[in-house]
Amino acid sequence: MPQAFQSTWGPWYYDENMNVVCDKGAYCHWRMPTPGEIRWQCWSALSGGMKGIIFFRILALGNTRKAGEPDGCKPGDGFYYTLKAVRKGWPTISKPKVTNHPDALLYIDGSATPQIKTMAEFFKFVNRHASLLARLKVANVPSAQFEKPFYGSTMVDPKDGKKYLIAYNDSTEKTAASFIELLPDIASVTDVATGKTLPLADTPEGLKKAEFSLPPGGGKLLALTMRKSSFEFLLFDENYSTSLRTFTLKDAAVAISPSAYSTGWEYYVKSLSGGKNPAPNGYITYKVERIAGKKQQYAKLYLIYSAKASRINEAVVVETSADGKKFTWTAVDDENTFIKLPKHTREFRFRLKPGVRLYGFKLIAVYAGK
Repeated sequence: MPQAFQSTWGPWYYDENMNVVCDKGAYCHWRMPTPGEIRWQCWSALSGGMKGIIFFRILALGNTRKAGEPDGCKPGDGFYYTLKAVRKGWPTISKPKVTNHPDALLYIDGSATPQIKTMAEFFKFVNRHASLLARLKVANVPSAQFEKPFYGSTMVDPKDGKKYLIAYNDSTEKTAASFIELLPDIASVTDVATGKTLPLADTPEGLKKAEFSLPPGGGKLLALTMRKSSFEFLLFDENYSTSLRTFTLKDAAVAISPSAYSTGWEYYVKSLSGGKNPAPNGYITYKVERIAGKKQQYAKLYLIYSAKASRINEAVVVETSADGKKFTWTAVDDENTFIKLPKHTREFRFRLKPGVRLYGFKLIAVYAGK
């Protein structure tokens, strides 16, 4: 249930445009999302696999108060207790604040706001493609990576196995031109809403690149067509939440800590270097054949990892080896990016600086076909 309302604790009123003005002495609690933020709430939720959406709230609150008038709240009124809380020391404003936004999705006279018009555009898209959107699930194997400010997910339709992308603009303030990069087994990308095929270009890393623009917070549903006789599959999915050990550690350890807002637990690998340990980095090493089997020798291998580095330079370095002895740098600080492992890679390892959390990775095999 996305937010679409304002909440002012204390005195406020409507201006001549039916937008909210927080008056002197009020605490501006919740603000109305902009049209770009309305779009963002819709498309980011769709990218996460949502199956239904309803905004709160439609109707504006009745308020006949004018600028400078007493608040008029008394025990029993809807705003009495919030006003009482403000008077107990909540941060308040010293002069009126014009929000330039309505109180809810409809103005006080029942007319449409820019926010509800934006919501209606998204609902129109959902209505046209409801059966498909209801079936889509987040895919185990990502087929694309997104260049900021674009974000998104790879989706799959269980009905026929076809893949889709949901891409959205994380900037809620301005239209953005950016791109996505796809695994080499993708032959074409089609905008489901318009039916138009996006031009694809080859990248030096052997991927496919598609460029396009998105409005503030807006998104696209893109259909992927794979090359004939091509395939991609997930060889290994590591998240450190099980006791199964497929790796070796050096100056590093698996750790666990509570997730934000106590929603669960985070499992990760951290470096033990620093302090009394003179080692500059921690390492976690994998043997490719042990985790991927012999299938990997017939396909291109791509690694994509997740980490938290807190702006540490060279926080995560991926190193590869053809003999298990000599390792060379393959990628540096390339989180959530397809990292192509060199042919004949026998082992790979993550080099972690102190303060870094490595949450896991996926190892993907791709055969591009013709």
